[in-house]
Amino acid sequence: MGTRHRPPGNAASDGPLLEADGLEYRQAGQPLVQGYRLRLGRGEIVGLLGTNGAGKTTTLRMLAGVLPPARGRVRVLGHDLREAPRAARQALGFLPDRPPLYDELTVTEYLELAAALRRVPRARRRAAVAGTIERCGLGEVRRRLAGQLSLGYRQRLGLAQAIVHQPRVILLDEPTSALDPAQTHAVRELIRELGREHAVLLSSHLLGEIEALCQRVQILRQGRLVAEHDLPLASGGWLLETAAPVEVARIGAVTGVAAVEADGARLCLRLEAEPERVLADLVAAGIPVRSFAPQGGGLERLFLRQALGEPGEAGAP
Repeated sequence: MGTRHRPPGNAASDGPLLEADGLEYRQAGQPLVQGYRLRLGRGEIVGLLGTNGAGKTTTLRMLAGVLPPARGRVRVLGHDLREAPRAARQALGFLPDRPPLYDELTVTEYLELAAALRRVPRARRRAAVAGTIERCGLGEVRRRLAGQLSLGYRQRLGLAQAIVHQPRVILLDEPTSALDPAQTHAVRELIRELGREHAVLLSSHLLGEIEALCQRVQILRQGRLVAEHDLPLASGGWLLETAAPVEVARIGAVTGVAAVEADGARLCLRLEAEPERVLADLVAAGIPVRSFAPQGGGLERLFLRQALGEPGEAGAP
């Protein structure tokens, strides 16, 4: 396993905000998650990777208190999730894979309800909702019914309900799903901001997203934690595929692109800025981006080796 990570700030002195020991979940007698463990401190963003069916969503639901584990314990700020569920859940924010929205409520009404359910004091509720709407970029749709929102705005509203009560621990299941490149950039910036003072665990299928946001990564295979490594790992450049031909010089002129090389129908970019910022600048420059992904970097090799069980250096914990 990779070297242990000590979160920035005073997380080490504060102790972990979220602890999980030996979590196990069974369905119809079959184990879906076995022996999962985690220590998550303030100022730390950890990524959870795995193929479909590896157990990521089940793990997050156990950590959030939605599913009771068959074995193991979860502690949030020292509160046992089973023995003191109210205190533990008050410190948690959870965005599930399908945002839990009420289609007949407006964005503002829904967040007011979420704030009330999370026991935000009445005197602070209006300010909490207004601030969350601004942070999540929902101002233009604040009076619109949730059922009338686009997929992207529904995802943003799901994130808003997870943070309206300012939880210390935030759990995100595919937070940028259904977002366009500009929205993805905005949500990643928000997650990065949240990660400075909170503890964040996020699952994603996007290796580039994990590399851009996280200080540590966990990899699940068939319900077991098979690898845990600090980030960044050694990686290559980024592969850009466009929906129409674009001159190489035009891409090379985009801020944050240090070099461009042609690789058949794709372009290999070496970056000197955060990948999500470069992606936003590419879109702003009118580049018709079809895909933008790491070029076979260290995390990709680790993922292929551990999540898919391909031969290579052992990295299981």
